[in-house]
Amino acid sequence: MDKNYIERGHKALKERVETIRLRTLTLTGALLVALIFYFLVSVTTGGQINWVDFVILSATTILIHYIYFPDGKLFGEKNPQFIQNRDAYNEKASWVNDNKQIGRLREYCIIECNRRKQQYIDNELGAIGITHEEYEYFKTLSKDEILSMQKVELTASGNTRTLYFSPIKKKRLAKLLFKELPIEPNTPETIMSAVENRGYGAIKDKSIGYERRAHLKKFFMAIVIGGISAYIGFKVKDGFSLATVVSIISFLTSMFSTAVVSYTSGETTIKVYKNRFYLELSNFLDGFNEWVSEFPTEIEPISSEIKVISKENKGENVADNYSLVENESLTSD
Repeated sequence: MDKNYIERGHKALKERVETIRLRTLTLTGALLVALIFYFLVSVTTGGQINWVDFVILSATTILIHYIYFPDGKLFGEKNPQFIQNRDAYNEKASWVNDNKQIGRLREYCIIECNRRKQQYIDNELGAIGITHEEYEYFKTLSKDEILSMQKVELTASGNTRTLYFSPIKKKRLAKLLFKELPIEPNTPETIMSAVENRGYGAIKDKSIGYERRAHLKKFFMAIVIGGISAYIGFKVKDGFSLATVVSIISFLTSMFSTAVVSYTSGETTIKVYKNRFYLELSNFLDGFNEWVSEFPTEIEPISSEIKVISKENKGENVADNYSLVENESLTSD
């Protein structure tokens, strides 16, 4: 996949997330202000918090959420970028199935996981400030020896290098050496999980199901609107007061905020997270296709497993040319 296209996709997702976050925070702030104002007015006017109102408001907002969240998802599915990423993924995943490449995909999942493990090790070694050869030497030490180091001088090929280890670096090195790497492998089941089977079902009249869902939605909307009307009528039957006005405003603000936030959440589920899922799957399959082109008949000739070696399980390729010149320890460690 084109690198510029991927960068544009990530940039668009980031901008979309920021817009949705701003909208959600603004509405949530407005809702909190309205509710706080309502409680203050209730207390200062000598009234009490009406728990019946609270139950009615909670039930209404739940109904509103279940009405508007699916609508937000449907709107998100119409996003051109989402459609493009979904179709691109389905095309690549269908190629894997059509060409019976699941076995090769399983091999690539192992290799891709090993690459991520190696990249993780490289990044950690860079943060600690040691080379791969020095890392091989530290594999020969025990965890207690690692954690007790302060200054270490290593000599290789006549050159001496002094290494200083802060408590943070020692813990980071010990974690890298003696704990399992936090890298989870991908599986063919995950990579192929989002592929869509279209056009294989029997012909059915889908308008019937849509009509039922539309009627159910209208029924819930009628309950919500009827509840709002009844609530407002009950509140104003004895005339308007400050507490009544604030109560109605808080009620309507809560429902409006719930509707917008729920709709936005449904839209975010598709436009951001589902879209990102398709994008990551497509990128993975791009890497798989490149690997298949490079190794069309046999597995890539690299180790199928990366082992974290402890003192009790030393590796064959330990840097024996390194010799320890000095190792100053902190007895307090």
